[in-house]
Amino acid sequence: MNGLSLVIMNKEYLSIKEACEHFNKSLSTIRRIVKETPLDKLKKEKLVTGHEKIYIQFDYLNNHFGIVEDKPNNSDSSQNNSSNDILVEQLKVRLESKENQLESLKNIVTILNNELEAKNKQIASLLERQFETNVLMKSLQEEKLKLDTFENNKKRKWWQR
Repeated sequence: MNGLSLVIMNKEYLSIKEACEHFNKSLSTIRRIVKETPLDKLKKEKLVTGHEKIYIQFDYLNNHFGIVEDKPNNSDSSQNNSSNDILVEQLKVRLESKENQLESLKNIVTILNNELEAKNKQIASLLERQFETNVLMKSLQEEKLKLDTFENNKKRKWWQR
């Protein structure tokens, strides 16, 4: 770990530029994360130019990117354990949420497969009916042709046949 990383890890908040450099992410990625970040994880500083400089909590970014680092600290190990326990619990909650989403999507796929199977049966039934209708239509057309031919022959005189 280089000297810059140690300095950054000792900071509670990082500027957007520092976050880009430390996490090796693009500026747009960090800005998108800042937009999604709760306000209590951000710190804003008013500059002389009238602009605001935004800082984001280092720990929040670590959690967001799923990085668990041994941060040099001045606190005792019990605080580390409790923060690690909190991280583990957060990850468990996220995992459970994703598992629930996966199960929900599996249920939706099952329902859609059942509907598709029912529609395929309906289509097969309709095709069978259409085939039967076509056979009946053909036989009716043949009979009509016979009748028309008979009627035409009846109207003609014997020498015109």
